[in-house]
Amino acid sequence: RAVAQSLGRVGVHSSAHIDEMTSVLMDSHVVYPVTFPVHAGIAANSMDTLTSLVHSSTVGTSLTLWAGEGQYIDYNKLRLLINTIGKDKVFVDLPQDMTSKLWN
Repeated sequence: RAVAQSLGRVGVHSSAHIDEMTSVLMDSHVVYPVTFPVHAGIAANSMDTLTSLVHSSTVGTSLTLWAGEGQYIDYNKLRLLINTIGKDKVFVDLPQDMTSKLWN
């Protein structure tokens, strides 16, 4: 919960946030691929750390990008993130109008 609270203030996933998420998995002996749910607006501002997270994790690890209706997203940055990580490693769970903006 502390990670989620601090994200609201800074708007990015820092290396410390990523380390915290991966530590929880390692401490729990999770060896299977997981999908990390990440707010699309924060993900768009966190390309380097999220790319590193996915590429350094177990094969098959992915991101699920989500947002609520009307929340701000930098669609250009988000498209770049998806293309950099790979469309096969990113799931998008956005309202229809936001999904349309992302791909148009």
